[in-house]
Amino acid sequence: NETPLLTDVMLQHNVSVVIHFAGFAYASESIIHPLKYYENTVSGTQSLLHAMDAAGVTRLVYSSSSATYGTIEDEACDVPLHEESPQRPVSPYGHVKLTCEQMIASYANSKHKANKPFSYALLRYFNVIGADPQTRIGALPKPHLSHFGRIS
Repeated sequence: NETPLLTDVMLQHNVSVVIHFAGFAYASESIIHPLKYYENTVSGTQSLLHAMDAAGVTRLVYSSSSATYGTIEDEACDVPLHEESPQRPVSPYGHVKLTCEQMIASYANSKHKANKPFSYALLRYFNVIGADPQTRIGALPKPHLSHFGRIS
């Protein structure tokens, strides 16, 4: 949420592409502190888009989440999931990621209507197993999925 500082950094370093990985990333925490997630992720992404606009940066890679699809326990959920599957988030974390995806798409559409360039990619990650069993990095592995191995 530091638009002027972000703008200055982009201009000083002649940035041509932004890869946006910043934000909180715990669905369970987002249920307890939803406003924290909206402020950090949605406001932060809005600030970043303002800075990119001011600095003339026209390419963005956004780290989203499979949480935008909701949960496969929902009978209405497409299994297997694919990019065009309906997005029905069940946590504030999923909602803020989807909100940011929609904000980025709206911003890109406004640029295109003004005949100005802007391109973006949305990355929706799945981590069904967890991370390091010793919890040195990432989230605690899910024991009931351990027979599938580890995603490194």
